[in-house]
Amino acid sequence: MDTTVPVGFASCPVDAAYEALGRKWSLLILRNLLHGDRHFNEMREHLPGVNPRILSQRLKELENQGLVARRVVSRSPVAVEYRLTEKGHAILPVLRSLVQWSVHWAPDKVLAPDHALRDPEALVEEWQRALVHDEPVEPRILKALAS
Repeated sequence: MDTTVPVGFASCPVDAAYEALGRKWSLLILRNLLHGDRHFNEMREHLPGVNPRILSQRLKELENQGLVARRVVSRSPVAVEYRLTEKGHAILPVLRSLVQWSVHWAPDKVLAPDHALRDPEALVEEWQRALVHDEPVEPRILKALAS
């Protein structure tokens, strides 16, 4: 019996999530799009070190998975805008959990020295406020976080 697949599941749900989100840059692209719609070059600016070919590939993968929508906003010159779908917006609680884990278990890697002694939950709240400052996440997503 395969103990990684819980009763009632056809396959391991962690494997499925990893397949959708585990490629390098995927979570960071989704985090970036939580700020709002972005053009390709805007995303490159906010993801230092990403190779344009890899960014394009990841965006196509995320689009194929229904997490990101692509829209051509002008034809000459061609301008493409990317945005999160409803499924993509649902990543916010997952990212919040990752931030909570990082603040608790890797504070030396994620916290500025002058913030290391602050309340971890307050830091997570500040992260989320900063994340959604540019363009708020849909209210039902934020409501789900509160529960």
